[in-house]
This record gives sequence, structure tokens and C-alpha cells, in this order.
Amino acid sequence: MPRKSRESPVKIKSQASPSKSSSPEEPQRIRRPPNAFFLYRSHLWDTVKTQWAENSEKRQVNFSKYAGEQWQCESAEVRDHWEARAATEKKAHKERYPDYKFSPRPRGEPKP
Repeated sequence: MPRKSRESPVKIKSQASPSKSSSPEEPQRIRRPPNAFFLYRSHLWDTVKTQWAENSEKRQVNFSKYAGEQWQCESAEVRDHWEARAATEKKAHKERYPDYKFSPRPRGEPKP
């Protein structure tokens, strides 16, 4: 059996993939690379989702608040780990989409 890398105990899917468009003529929108908190939140969700889902009162909004509180309480070493992961994701995103430039939608404009 091959040994798993000790670098990261959890596999996190890259969230920087193009989104699906509603029609074949529309170009696919390239998502922004995830920041350290989004990667941390995804990891945290993967570790607690079974316990969290058992309680119907606990919704994603509540989980996001919980994750934010946990993030603020994390040590500098843990936060640095997720900052490094985010930098790696950002580098991979830049290699995958070299001409990508974030351009936010004007306020009030509906999502496509």
C-alpha cells in the first residue's frame, strides 16, 4: 500500500474551477482562488459535517459564524499553514488561468 504524504492529512478540492454556464454560448466564469479562511472552513466542515447535520437547527449560516470564531481562536502556526495553502492555490490558479483578472460585478447587477 502506498504511503500518504504527511504534508496534508485532508484533501481539499480546488475551488478555483470555472463555474457551469447556463448555455453553451456563454463563456464560463472563472472563480477566484480560495483564501486561507475558505480553505480552513472547508476543512472544518469536512471534519464536523456529520455531527453538525444531526441537529436540524444548525444551518450553514450558523456554521460559518462558528468557523469564523474558530478561525479567530486558532494559533499563528495553524493560520500560517492555511495561508501557505492559499498561496499554493493562488499560484496554481495563476498557472491555470494566466490572463485572469478579478473584475467584480457592479452593485445591483444580477448574477448571470
